[in-house]
Amino acid sequence: MYIKREYYLEIIRRYYDSNLIKVISGVRRCGKSVLLSQIKDEILYLGKANEEHIIFVNLEDFKFMSLNNANKLNSYINKLIKDDKKYFLLMKFNILINLKGFSFFKSNKKCFPIYSAIAEDR
Repeated sequence: MYIKREYYLEIIRRYYDSNLIKVISGVRRCGKSVLLSQIKDEILYLGKANEEHIIFVNLEDFKFMSLNNANKLNSYINKLIKDDKKYFLLMKFNILINLKGFSFFKSNKKCFPIYSAIAEDR
């Protein structure tokens, strides 16, 4: 059971459909991943998107371990894009070996990457 982080959701909610990239950062184990999951659930509940329009990638999940650099992640995400109604929820993107080639953030309007500021950098 998770505690709903209504305070933070209320702040972020107004930016769901903005052209800004929303970066959730904080110290290790403060609840960033839980907050991102709650954002996903809320986007679905509010009818802003269905499951097909949400790309949720946790780079610590074993099934995404092969996406260990910017080029591979770009390729993976671009294969999933069918229209402009996508929400991209990226967890632990700071573990990528090379972010320099990751141009995806520049063109995406509904991106929610999360980044741990302390103790998760490699």
